[in-house]
Amino acid sequence: MIDVSAVVRKHEAEIRAFRRYLFTDEADSTATISSDDELAKVISGERQGLRRFGPVKSVTDRHANLTVVADMVDQAAMLEDVQLEGSLLTLSVAAHHRLLDSRLTVNPDEASAWVVALLGDTWSVHVRAAGALSTTASARGSQRLTTLFFYLFISPAGQPHDPPASFNIRTTPLDAS
Repeated sequence: MIDVSAVVRKHEAEIRAFRRYLFTDEADSTATISSDDELAKVISGERQGLRRFGPVKSVTDRHANLTVVADMVDQAAMLEDVQLEGSLLTLSVAAHHRLLDSRLTVNPDEASAWVVALLGDTWSVHVRAAGALSTTASARGSQRLTTLFFYLFISPAGQPHDPPASFNIRTTPLDAS
């Protein structure tokens, strides 16, 4: 995995704010805010549903900035299965040219490193990488991976769990991506 620790140190305050948005204990990210009350606030719009981190300089492409967006939704609504309980945290990592703001290819190893840096070791082991669900075509007809997606399933008790059977996006554990 790519070492983003130097950049992480420069953004400690932003990372703490990002973790506070997601977790009740920002220090070690061991407790989630996805209690029924907090999740209801997110869904009703009382609390902003999306949280943005960045842009931060890429450590693999000197021309790129990365942005991470987190979205917490109810699993039943997202997967259209009323039997499901809990929430789904979606993280998307996108790259843009620092000066031109055009979309750039995201380095999958760097995106994974940022997910680990933002969620911490405790939670990142439960993250599932879905790869690029967003691409752009280059002039040569090839696809560029411009946004990478990661998922974390959280039970109503605030514990991570495996994707439910109704989740039909192919994913791999973060450490295997």
